[in-house]
Amino acid sequence: MEESPTCAVRYTVHGDWPTGFTSQIWIRNIGTDPIDGWDLEWEMPAGQSVAHHWSSTMTTEGATVTATNLSWNAGILAGQEITIGFAGAKPFGEAAAVPTWFRLNGGACE
Repeated sequence: MEESPTCAVRYTVHGDWPTGFTSQIWIRNIGTDPIDGWDLEWEMPAGQSVAHHWSSTMTTEGATVTATNLSWNAGILAGQEITIGFAGAKPFGEAAAVPTWFRLNGGACE
């Protein structure tokens, strides 16, 4: 039996210039239990990468990015959301693309 997602992710591109972009990510707890500590994973679209980030630590392995909570935003109560963001790099002239999947603590997000 597959578990229902406990998170919803909204990803927006706020700035897009020839070789870079900025993105904001909202992580919402749509479950009934609080989240105490989180890792959000996603795959960057081809050619894109994280250059600078805020409100989390971010590591990359290949195209996969893992954002990990900081001490002050580790808890996400049911119905609450938090925001993280980053500046990214991309191939010259291409539009910033949106990742196609997100996982929070290993579980798929809406």
